[in-house]
Amino acid sequence: MKKHTHFILIQLRDLILIAVFGVLVSFIFGVPFTFKAIIPYFFYGALIGFSLWKGNHFFGIMVDKKYPWQENPTKTLLLELLVLIVFSLIDIIAVNYFWFTILQNIPFINVITQGKWILLSQIIITVIFALVFYSRIFYKFWRMSIINEEKIKRQVIALQYDSLKNQVNPHFLFNSFNTLSSLIEKDKELATKFLKQLSDVYRYVLDQKDNEIVDLSTELDFVKSYVYLQQIRHNDNLHVNISLSSDNVNYKVVPLSIQMLVENAIKHNIVSKEQPLSIDIYNEKFDFIVVKNNLQVKNVIKDSNGLGLNNIKSRYEFLSDKKFEIIKSADEFIVKVPIIKSCEDVK
Repeated sequence: MKKHTHFILIQLRDLILIAVFGVLVSFIFGVPFTFKAIIPYFFYGALIGFSLWKGNHFFGIMVDKKYPWQENPTKTLLLELLVLIVFSLIDIIAVNYFWFTILQNIPFINVITQGKWILLSQIIITVIFALVFYSRIFYKFWRMSIINEEKIKRQVIALQYDSLKNQVNPHFLFNSFNTLSSLIEKDKELATKFLKQLSDVYRYVLDQKDNEIVDLSTELDFVKSYVYLQQIRHNDNLHVNISLSSDNVNYKVVPLSIQMLVENAIKHNIVSKEQPLSIDIYNEKFDFIVVKNNLQVKNVIKDSNGLGLNNIKSRYEFLSDKKFEIIKSADEFIVKVPIIKSCEDVK
């Protein structure tokens, strides 16, 4: 009850303020100042001012729902102004036609010719108020978009650094070169293939350093190269099953994201003959890529701060409306990564 009363009082306050302002505008633009004229122009100002204010407010909310300010401030500003001008013209014509032609039997052509300055003032004042109001909103969300853009750039750099650091850290290099050394002695052809896959991993990290999104097929090729290196090292103790189609070139993902999830699974879990690690990568109705592994957490994990996973999550939340999901149970760890179906899907 109190909420309804408060709402009615606010609307009544707005109505009175608009009516008073309308009377002042009418007198400024040529209406003779008499006490007899105050009452009708009070109601006239209330009618046209209230309908313009509340009508534009309603349509502004509708535009904001369809084209949110935070997604594209410039586009939303232009649409808001276009809708405001169109609605205001219709509303001003309709209200003046009702007030003067229907209620007072004044030909509408006379209303236009004799009251053109009042009609023009109504349009100009509405646009000025709208520009002031929308400019403040535009500046707020434009500034937020700049901050978010800088934030995502830092996250991109952090993720690239995290990935590159993991690929060039002494343990990875030692293990890779140790594996390569043993392969050279046993199987030169396999050693050559291993070396090519290793170079592909480094090349991909460097090639994608400036990209926000990448083709799913390209990311999968990179993942396969990385998995190949790990499977050579861990033999049959690591099982990675990729049952995911990469046919549609319009499907995009964040660079390094799938590989980082595979890497995290290997890094955080025991990989041994007694406890083999299984990683499944598959799609869920082409809305999500799912990376799932059995959970057998190492007792001691060095250099683990969770930044890699948090960076991936933050980047997807910035680029997509779909939710990035992390599901942990007693025996499984699952991450659902949103698929970006085209460049136009990016927020």
